[in-house]
Amino acid sequence: MAEGLLQMRSRPYRTDNLFDTPVDEGTRGMLLPIGQREDEFSFATPQFLLDAYDAAQIPRNVLRGDYETEDELRDAANQFSLEFGVLPALASSAISPNPNTLMMGYGSILDEIDPKFIERLKLLAEGKYENQPYYSTNLSDLGQTKAYKPFNEMTSEQFQEVDLLPQTKLNPEDLEGSNLIFNVGDRTSTGRRIVNVDGVPLTEGGLLTEGGADYGRGLAQQLDDSVWASGEKVINTLEKRIKAFENTGDPTKLFYVAMSPKSDEYSTMLTDVVVRMLPNMTPSNKGIKKLDASIRKQFPDWAGFGSNKNLTIKAEEQLAENGELRKIFLRAVESQKAEGFPDVQSARKSVTDENLLGLPTGAGGYAVSDVTGSPRVLEKFAQKYPHSTYGKSVQGKGGGIIGSGKVPMEIYAPSFLSDRRAINAPMDKDWRSFSMAQKFPTQKATPEYTDRFGEYLYQAGRMGLLD
Repeated sequence: MAEGLLQMRSRPYRTDNLFDTPVDEGTRGMLLPIGQREDEFSFATPQFLLDAYDAAQIPRNVLRGDYETEDELRDAANQFSLEFGVLPALASSAISPNPNTLMMGYGSILDEIDPKFIERLKLLAEGKYENQPYYSTNLSDLGQTKAYKPFNEMTSEQFQEVDLLPQTKLNPEDLEGSNLIFNVGDRTSTGRRIVNVDGVPLTEGGLLTEGGADYGRGLAQQLDDSVWASGEKVINTLEKRIKAFENTGDPTKLFYVAMSPKSDEYSTMLTDVVVRMLPNMTPSNKGIKKLDASIRKQFPDWAGFGSNKNLTIKAEEQLAENGELRKIFLRAVESQKAEGFPDVQSARKSVTDENLLGLPTGAGGYAVSDVTGSPRVLEKFAQKYPHSTYGKSVQGKGGGIIGSGKVPMEIYAPSFLSDRRAINAPMDKDWRSFSMAQKFPTQKATPEYTDRFGEYLYQAGRMGLLD
């Protein structure tokens, strides 16, 4: 009996009926610990009965001033939290003057995550995101330059034109045994009609966004069973990744990972918004000359603006055909905002899925799609709803989401990171390596993997970081 009680110290302990939370974290401090899933109940004896007396003295000792150093306070908080399951926020406020102490140094799995990632989730949870750059070397989150206006003054008129399929909230157990393929993508919204940006109407009746993370919930999924679209080389590589798992007998899932907020430069959507704003704006002649000259330094054949201060038809055709030119164009327009051009950062905010605004670069889980079996690739001519930018799509079943899309690489891709550490690759280059086009890193979701995933969701969730 004593041996059984002592074994409960190791986390997680669950009965055969599977508690939704571990016994030692979810039920400590209760006289009759009960776990419940739907209508099913489970019972267990918590470890705190063996050590409750010593731990119960800690609050009194704190009030008496028995702990003089920060390390002593931290150790006391850790012991008290371990024995009674007190939430970190309560333990921190009662024992330490720093409300972040538990998160930063009390043994939580959150200590293993890049602090910058956690700080950004806190900023979002507190409703304080205002276009602050995620990387200190950047001037803003939504652009290449310092923002021209406050975040809350970047406005747009838009509405949901296409009803999306519902999201299915996944638990780590739903991933267990799966082969995960990470697909890195932009943050554009899906099925929304943008009518104006900053009060400037868009021509051609506005723009309908195509996605993005929710591409697998929109018309592409509803009409073509498509979950992901990209260029031919990228889709060919993804096809090989899926094919490598087709005979394993295990599920294969695409796991969306958010690129930088500015990753929409290659897609046509952001460029189309800016181009459709231009006829209703009056850029200066000076600005037009500077913009055309700037673009021609990198793209000598740029057709540029006509005498009517609008883009020539040839220039619009060039933008529609060339992704690199779209990036050059958008950055040039952003640099000339003061000369009467559209605010690229406002336009970017308008095309970005509101649930992905401000997320840390590399946050994953907002879209999880099932592509089990032989890869199914659809050519553009065979698609009923082709993507305006990309020629091929991969079919599957979309709509999954896990961790509100706020899962860090340390949790969803530990194999990739351990492989990087094994070859002494620099940590500051991890994201660049992970996000390289056509790479598609993979991960086997073992029981240990899903346990660790669940621990992150539990710890981050009770701190309100996944709200």
